[in-house]
Formats: sequence, C-alpha cells, structure tokens
Amino acid sequence: MIDLDTYDFELPKEFIAQKPIKPRDTAKLMILRKKNKIEHKSFYNIIDEFESGDLILLNNSKVIPSRMFGKKETGGKIEILFIKNMEKKYGENIWLVMLRGRGLKKGRKIIINGRNSSISGEIIKRVERAEFLIKSNLDTKVVRDFIKENGIIALPPYIKKPYNNFQMYQTIYSKKEGSIAAPTAGLHFTKELLDNLKKKGVNIGYLTLHVSASSFKPVYGKINKSPLDPEFFSIPKETEKSYNNSVNDNKNIGLVGTTTLKAIESATDKNGLITKNEGYSDLFIYPGYEFHSKVSKFITNFHTPRSPPLLMVSAYLNWERILESYKIAMEKGYRFYSFGDAMLIDI
Repeated sequence: MIDLDTYDFELPKEFIAQKPIKPRDTAKLMILRKKNKIEHKSFYNIIDEFESGDLILLNNSKVIPSRMFGKKETGGKIEILFIKNMEKKYGENIWLVMLRGRGLKKGRKIIINGRNSSISGEIIKRVERAEFLIKSNLDTKVVRDFIKENGIIALPPYIKKPYNNFQMYQTIYSKKEGSIAAPTAGLHFTKELLDNLKKKGVNIGYLTLHVSASSFKPVYGKINKSPLDPEFFSIPKETEKSYNNSVNDNKNIGLVGTTTLKAIESATDKNGLITKNEGYSDLFIYPGYEFHSKVSKFITNFHTPRSPPLLMVSAYLNWERILESYKIAMEKGYRFYSFGDAMLIDI
C-alpha cells in the first residue's frame, strides 16, 4: 500500500510562477540523465535532444471557458466552475460543479449571471469539499450554450493574479475543446520551436485527452479505486501509425506531459503498441505501476504535492530522485507549477 504522505512537500510561495515567461521557450529546462546526472538548459534547447526520425507526441486538447460568477438567492456572491453534465447518472439537467462562497448547502438556490441573461439552479448534493451537484432550471443544450457564451477560463487557484488574456493558458497547438485545465507541459512550445524541430526531421504527432478537474486534485486516504474521473482520449490513425512505426524502428519517442503519457498508456497493449484509438480512461498511475508504452524521453513540469501528475512522474522515475531534483530546482531558482519551468526525464 502506497503511503501518500510521502509525496507531500513544502514549497515556498515565491517559487510558484504567477505568470508565463516570454517567449515561452525561454523557460528553464532541467534534464535528468542516467547515473544521477542533471543538466540545466533553456527549453528551446529541447531541439538538441531529438534526431531526425524521432517522434514527439503532444496533447492538442483546448481549455474550455467554464468559470462564471453569480449569487445565492439571499444575495451572497458565488463563483462557479462547470465540470461536466451528469444527466446520464443522476437525471436531466444535473451538473457537477465547483462552487466557492459561503452558506453553500443542499436546497440552496443560486443564480448565475451572463452578459445578457442568467440561469438558475438548486444545490441537490455536496459531493466532496467544493464539488456539488446542481439541478438547472434549463435543459442541457441551453446551459451548454450559456456556458460557451459567458464562461471564462479557470486558472489554477495558486495563480493569484487576475488575467484577461487567457490565450497564455492555451498551448499554441490547442485545437479540440474539452479540458478544464491546460496540459501545461506543452505551454513551453512556440511555433518557431516546432517548425525548427520539423526542419530537423523530427516527427510531430498529436492526440487528444480532455483534462478533468480530478487530474490535479491532491490525493488523500487509501487507494482502493482510481480517484480520477474518466477522461476522453482520442488518437488519430496517423498518430497511431507514427508511434507504432517508431516503436518497431527503435526510434526515440518523446511524450509531452502527463496527460499525453496517460493517453498512450491507456491505448497500448502489453507490447507497447497502440491498439485502441479512443475511449474514456480513469487510469491512475502511481509508484509500482508497470509501464508498457515505449517512451524514451518524457517532458513534464514541476508538480503540486500529492497530485496525480506528481505520482505519475514518481512512478516513471522514482520519488527519491524526483524529490532531490525539486530541491535542486529551488536552489537554482526554477519556477513551479502551471506557468513554471520544465523537466526532461531522459533515462
């Protein structure tokens, strides 16, 4: 049984990046090599880590604007984040949401304000902590349209600075709408960097995994089942072919981000070949997990304590080395979390 308390650590708030660096690819890059070797470079140096014929896979999911503001019927202000529609499980017009405000309890009516209209709902259940089920007064399609018209992107709670330009929280190659949070390891890529990788002969492939809110929540208690919500993934036939050919030809395969690794692990068979092109995955990767995908280079960020991405990275390498690298990162002034710097695991 894994001791989750082991994967907790203290991070002084000054190391939490509050804004993205510009240009994106000038972020710091820590490279973890074999034999405990560590190198410190800039992210644009990632091009030196790949040769012609190698493959890099990216998650092209796009963050949807699902955060809004409103009030309780008593007048108190609330903040709401729509996570997903739950009518298949609980009935018509039921939504799973995150709410922030006081006096939130079952039976409380809320009003959500839009630019030109508003919708209302009633809290029917507290699921856990800040997550609630609400029943809307309007059907699902109307609510979806309302969210699309009025929502804004929800930044992680540790980013305190308000922003109006939310493109900074999208990868430059984001295409398929569906994520609550950005696949942040990809935020470091610029168009110029991708173009230069292609000119070098590196193959760039795309897949989609829509990131849920559960992917970044800290994990507590005993792990009797996956704490993750099922997340939709899709791998185009072209990407499947590129990946499987790279496996068979023994080429380097670089994956960008924990969401991309999760999608590939969910889609590959025991031989490491992609055999499934789409589905829903609640795969929870933590230390002790046996990987079967054929990944040789793994690009990721510096993650929050007890989070599923941190546990996944610790399963891919080992926690002792990850923790030591985080300590070194603080000594070297690296920036952590969504807008922070990057790590390449090359072992």
